[in-house]
Amino acid sequence: MRAIHQLLPVLSPGDAIGQAVRRMRSAFLEAGFSSEIFAEEIDQRLVGEARPAAALEASVGAGDLVLYHLSIGARSARLFAGLGCRRAMVYHNITPSPYYRTTSPRVAYWLDQGRRDGAEADRRDSVCRESDRLPGPAHGDCRPVRADPQAP
Repeated sequence: MRAIHQLLPVLSPGDAIGQAVRRMRSAFLEAGFSSEIFAEEIDQRLVGEARPAAALEASVGAGDLVLYHLSIGARSARLFAGLGCRRAMVYHNITPSPYYRTTSPRVAYWLDQGRRDGAEADRRDSVCRESDRLPGPAHGDCRPVRADPQAP
């Protein structure tokens, strides 16, 4: 594996996921991997920190690893599913949609879509969970992702 890239729906400076993604990239770079961040939406203040999600497919090789940070439903989940490389999903807590059904049905839809995306990825990819709110392995459970720099 030459590269470990990350994909997420939104990269924002005040968001915990965005901060974690940037710290992870630093760790990957320090470990000798090539590593870039790709996002559907990039906050103007972080334009130099990430590339558009649409550029990801042309940037990965078959032996690379892409981590998808799932926190809400997004088009990037389908992009992730179609990549021809190693894939692993990092599941971040998804707020239960009933909290938003009456006040913001659109947000409730995307929360539900995130759960569907997570369940689908769970059947085909390596998954690390930070929460127990998605059906499947218990809180904090990870299925191992081999990160051997010598592997093809």
